Amino acid sequence: MSTIKSSTEHLTLNADGSGKDIKFQANGVEKASISSAGAFTSTSIDATKLSGTVPNFTSTGIDDNATSTAITIDSAEKVTIGTATAATNVELSLNGVTGKAQRIEFAESGVDKWLIGQGAASETDAFEIYNANGQMSLSIAKATSDATIVGNLVIGTSGKGIDFSATSDGSGTMTSEVLDDYEEGTWSPVWTPDSGTIVTNTTYTGGVYTKVGNLVTVHCRLYTNSVSSPTGKITISGLPYAIKNSPYTTPYVLWPLLGLNGSLAGMPIANTLPNTTTLQLSDWSWGTTESGSNIADKFDADVWCHAGLTYMTN
Repeated sequence: MSTIKSSTEHLTLNADGSGKDIKFQANGVEKASISSAGAFTSTSIDATKLSGTVPNFTSTGIDDNATSTAITIDSAEKVTIGTATAATNVELSLNGVTGKAQRIEFAESGVDKWLIGQGAASETDAFEIYNANGQMSLSIAKATSDATIVGNLVIGTSGKGIDFSATSDGSGTMTSEVLDDYEEGTWSPVWTPDSGTIVTNTTYTGGVYTKVGNLVTVHCRLYTNSVSSPTGKITISGLPYAIKNSPYTTPYVLWPLLGLNGSLAGMPIANTLPNTTTLQLSDWSWGTTESGSNIADKFDADVWCHAGLTYMTN
């Protein structure tokens, strides 16, 4: 039998029997209940009537054992953790304890994935991101905003890069201040005459290149292996990038040759051919009329060179 018992200090409601709940009704409609396990359930709680402190509050997913205010949500829906007042234009404020590292942890099943904040309690001059192995991935200095990246800075979109627009410009007409490419690699040069044949010695022939933005710098070593009646000019093919088609970006450079079978009338000059990946090598004469002429007939099985140049690509 359920009973109600009052005394000088207490009001006791007793639901007699195992598994019985205490019910609160209004006009025969249940408004709240207390289960036999002590869980309170209400169809509606008027928050405006709640005040005071609930000690050691525990519910599913929440365990509050704080001895002072830990989380505050103000009338503007700003959330502060560890402090009572959020700064202007701040929606979430974290105020830690002096002497401890101020961090936000991202974890999965209790295993650290990322830490954001201070690396250690003493590190108050930098904002840092740490990976699951406790290794710093990024550090931004508080005083200078200088960023230190432990891994590579990866540009994820073609055409994007490092923007230098904050720096002063030269006296020319600036067309771009974004460094959008860097590359290093090798290339395989081959020389071919207008007629006849020159067989490249691939054992001793090779090249390297570096591309910064739209500037390509190439270096190579070329050797002949054998020849068969070569005549005319010589093309050197295999450049890593096509040459830009512009009257300002097709350089002529001295291309030293050793072991030639005969003397040249001028100098060995290599010029870039627009919209191709080839150079043209000729016996260049300087004078009233500048022109390049036959050079291949001076080649035999022991001609070689070490040379390089810089050109522009698109």
